[in-house]
Amino acid sequence: MNLSYLFALSFLLGLQTGCMLSWRYHRRQRDGHDAQRAEHQRRIDRLERELEWALTNRTVPSVER
Repeated sequence: MNLSYLFALSFLLGLQTGCMLSWRYHRRQRDGHDAQRAEHQRRIDRLERELEWALTNRTVPSVER
């Protein structure tokens, strides 16, 4: 009885630990994707502003990569 209880408890503890590690890994990936998405959005906004400025002033702004 005690041995089966110990096995069940160790299995549940391992399952909980695996879930926690998996959640942390996926949360870090999601945060990295959010940061990358924000950087792309900033670049898009900057390019839109430059395009609008160029269309109103009829000049071509400097291209930055």
